[in-house]
Amino acid sequence: VFAVFAVLIALFYGNTLWNGFLGDDYGHIVGNPHVRSLASIPRAFFSCQSPTGCYENSLYYRPVPFLSAIFISQISSAPWIFHLCNALYYFILVSLVFVLVRSLMKDFLVAFIAAILFLVHPIHSEAINPVSAVSEIGFALFVVLAMVLYVRYRKSGNPWTLATVYGAYFFALLSKELGILLVPALFLLDALFLKVPLRAFLQRDAAKRYLLFAVPTLVYFFLRRAALGESSISTFGGFNVIERLYAFFTFFAQYLIKTFYPHPLSNYYSFEGSGSFFHFVFLGSLALGVAFAGAIFALLYTRRTQLAFWLIW
Repeated sequence: VFAVFAVLIALFYGNTLWNGFLGDDYGHIVGNPHVRSLASIPRAFFSCQSPTGCYENSLYYRPVPFLSAIFISQISSAPWIFHLCNALYYFILVSLVFVLVRSLMKDFLVAFIAAILFLVHPIHSEAINPVSAVSEIGFALFVVLAMVLYVRYRKSGNPWTLATVYGAYFFALLSKELGILLVPALFLLDALFLKVPLRAFLQRDAAKRYLLFAVPTLVYFFLRRAALGESSISTFGGFNVIERLYAFFTFFAQYLIKTFYPHPLSNYYSFEGSGSFFHFVFLGSLALGVAFAGAIFALLYTRRTQLAFWLIW
């Protein structure tokens, strides 16, 4: 089955090996002298990673993609090697999706179809084609890996397996800030898919299991503060809360639509701050978001919790 994944990735993304750098690739790789030397490895964790200074990129703290660029640059600085590694990371991610679905559904065919649909979906080209988007692949890879390990832990109860879950979570954070969403994802996995009663979360073992996620989280924020300084506490990147709320609904609706109609695609989407809640774009996006939430609540009401989990995930 993994050979099938490899062949399909080669067919769908093999042509990226002939692509050059584009967009943010120039700032993060071509124009970044820090990625050319192994001496920059400590910089990945404790210093600014941007060649233009963190004051222009205050929220960018992603050591794993930075380390990936450093190690790849030791082999070659040509674009093809970076594109090849992106395809390799994607192969690992698709394989992990297959393992996760199979471990949860206990059905080889369902897992295989799910992994194939994940592999061939055109929207993923936005994360695979640009070299600098490796943070997207890395974040997803470590999140899915953590979920695979967590399912194994729930079956075995082995504390060392749980320790690897915390490790994968930490690397997900170091890949992209959204790695922090793994914790609520695991809660939903327990509550909706494994059908753990809510009162069980208040028991000592369950509470301790979730509270220990605070350790890698605090280490991450400590490292982030050490690298970015005061700018690390900035949470809105120049946009106020109203503009962020507007962006949340409009981007959510945009990607929900592209899940079913992935055209046109782009490696970059511009965004101008707006708080016009009565604009038809926002109202349409809000309606779509409410409909999506309504579908989830309908599934929960009819006790189809496993399907609700997959829809949320």
